[in-house]
Amino acid sequence: MPQIENKIPLESLLDLVHSEPSLAMIEIQRLLKDKKTKSSKIELKIMLGLCEAFLWQYDQAEKTLRTALAKAAHSRIFFAAGLAYNELAAIYLIKSQVDLAMRTWLKGLQLGLQQHDINTQLRCNLGLGKVFYGINDFRNAKRYHLAATELS
Repeated sequence: MPQIENKIPLESLLDLVHSEPSLAMIEIQRLLKDKKTKSSKIELKIMLGLCEAFLWQYDQAEKTLRTALAKAAHSRIFFAAGLAYNELAAIYLIKSQVDLAMRTWLKGLQLGLQQHDINTQLRCNLGLGKVFYGINDFRNAKRYHLAATELS
């Protein structure tokens, strides 16, 4: 993953998103306003959407992630797109939009397979397994969870 112009590695920022989403959100918003930060805007938007989701701001996170996902796919930023697909699908599942969650994880899985992105494949297989488990289809839940286990 690239670095932002003022030398903040995106991996470190992503770690902060997972550990301290409120602090990460402040930093991401600062970076998005910084005129020196030209590249990595799409990755930053996706991380902002992750922060919003982690802070239970699901409607805003959905909006942020859907907008950023379209830009990431267009710009061929596949790792960030994989993160967005996974989090969007999780939001849909939380909102009881099971069909939409499943379709979103399937799109993410397709992207992961096309780009040979094991992280995206793993996340999406786990998500699909959750959906199948939730609808009491334990055979398919096991199938997707085993696929994730093999990838890990």
